[in-house]
Amino acid sequence: IAMLMNPKTFFSRNAGGNVFFGILEDIKDIPGTVIDILVSKKTGRRETSFNPIATAKAEAKGFKKGVTEWLWDIKYGVNTSPTEHEMPRVPSFEGKLGRALEQLLNIAMQLGDRPFFEAAYAKRLDELRRLGRDINSQEAIEDATAYALERVFQNDSEFAKRAYELRRSLGVFGDITIPFAHFPANVFDKLLDYSPIGFARAIKKFGSIGDSGWSQKQFTDTLARAITGTGIILLGYFGCINGLITGGDDDKSEKEEYMEKQAGKKPYAINVNGTYYTYDAFNPVGSLLALGANMAQASNGKEMLMAILQAGMNAGINTMFNQSYLVGLSELFGSGDIAKNLE
Repeated sequence: IAMLMNPKTFFSRNAGGNVFFGILEDIKDIPGTVIDILVSKKTGRRETSFNPIATAKAEAKGFKKGVTEWLWDIKYGVNTSPTEHEMPRVPSFEGKLGRALEQLLNIAMQLGDRPFFEAAYAKRLDELRRLGRDINSQEAIEDATAYALERVFQNDSEFAKRAYELRRSLGVFGDITIPFAHFPANVFDKLLDYSPIGFARAIKKFGSIGDSGWSQKQFTDTLARAITGTGIILLGYFGCINGLITGGDDDKSEKEEYMEKQAGKKPYAINVNGTYYTYDAFNPVGSLLALGANMAQASNGKEMLMAILQAGMNAGINTMFNQSYLVGLSELFGSGDIAKNLE
């Protein structure tokens, strides 16, 4: 409760994370549309269409629907939300205050996801309508639901399944060290899609594009994410070289770190006229920028190619694991440089 009710956690990592990821997902539809047009020459169908005006209208309508239904649920004391979270279904407290806090947390968590789910659901249905599909068909509804669950990191990815298995294997210790498995596992899954690893994942999916419209959509999105994410990594790389963003400070002396902090400089931050705003909370974008920035720092230090790539990968892993919802798992592997401790 203390962690999730923290305004910084709620607004920057939950609702804020959905906002930034939603924008990123819309941007990736630009290369995605080009890829889909090429793929359609083989499959004979279209699955992705970039139309920012239509998308904005649909998402605004869906977002409003999500907020409205959230308010109706509060008024009537019911839960009709299509999204879920990992809070216990059985009350943990017997007292009125404790139960009231749990209920408040459940309501707040829904607000962080439900409007964004409905926005993505409406966007996908509108996209299918523009591509000539029957949006009232069961296939279209299932497609839009799967798409919306991915958008809010609530899909059943392989990483999510493995995270649950790890938590169960650890018993009570797993519940303590990994209180959240689904969300962080899916964030990591999307981080891989947006990294150069996404190219390999897309190639693996290519063989199934003829199976269904959703298979084609997954291939198109994965490849488009890899292209978009690689661009973000390059943005972080050149942004760090030109002093616009910072990477980590692992290789700096304590004196250098102290002097920079006194000057207001922060690690993993964007420099706006001498004021630094951290970006590492907004995953997967934050991890991609960190990856590029640390690669730039390693290259400035005249490191060899493998050392540069290693520095970048470590930055991505550390940025991912140094989130509040993964603090228990981070401590399991040792605090500090998580990537180094995992080795």
